[in-house]
Amino acid sequence: MGHPTNDFRTIPYDARARTIQFEGPWLVVQCQDGRELRVPVAWFPRLAQASAEDRQQWTITGDGWVVHWPVLDEDSHEPRA
Repeated sequence: MGHPTNDFRTIPYDARARTIQFEGPWLVVQCQDGRELRVPVAWFPRLAQASAEDRQQWTITGDGWVVHWPVLDEDSHEPRA
């Protein structure tokens, strides 16, 4: 019996950020390919302690690979293959 030829490493995807939002304890990243990534805000101490207003002041840089909060001097780097 042969091995499967589909490997998750060969499936094309685009995890670059399109937009972000906060939902309770989660930082939710909408990716270019339609997927949604959720990570705990607690993983980013500056974001966890920031006001809701400061959290909303973000920009996407690095061709979508980096979300930056200039007021907080905080960055989130999206995973790459």
